[in-house]
Amino acid sequence: MNAAKSRGIARHIIVLSLSSLPNGAVGAAYNQAFSTKGGAELINCDVVAGAAPGGLTLNAATGVLSGAPTARGIYNFVIRATDSNGCVGRRQYQIIVN
Repeated sequence: MNAAKSRGIARHIIVLSLSSLPNGAVGAAYNQAFSTKGGAELINCDVVAGAAPGGLTLNAATGVLSGAPTARGIYNFVIRATDSNGCVGRRQYQIIVN
C-alpha cells in the first residue's frame, strides 16, 4: 500500500493542461506557464526526462518556463507535476528553437 493511501489521502490524477508549447528563437524572451487540473494544492513542476532548451529555466513552484534560448535545435522533454500528497502527472513536450 502506498503512503498516501495508508494515511487515508485520496489519490488524484494530475493532468498538465497544455497540449503543446510555442516554438522559440535564439536570444528572444520566452515565457510559458504550465497549468494543471486535479491534485491537491502545492503543485511542484520539474523536468524528468530530456532537457528544455539551454537558457530556459523551469520555476518549480510557479510552473513557469522562462528565459531566452541560447541554441537552435529541437528539444524534447517531460514535465512532471507533483502535488502535496505525492500524486503525479507527466506530459511530454517539444520546443523548436530557430
